Amino acid sequence: MALVDRMNQEVKQLKPSDILQFNAAISGIEGIVKLTLGEPDFPTPEH
Repeated sequence: MALVDRMNQEVKQLKPSDILQFNAAISGIEGIVKLTLGEPDFPTPEH
């Protein structure tokens, strides 16, 4: 039995969050600084 067959039906119906969908949509744009998810890969100023 595959893992997906053992998953709860409610889990199977979950949709990706809006921010994840937005992040995927803009991932192909070159030169953009994405501030949507995670940590930046450049130094940031002190608070």
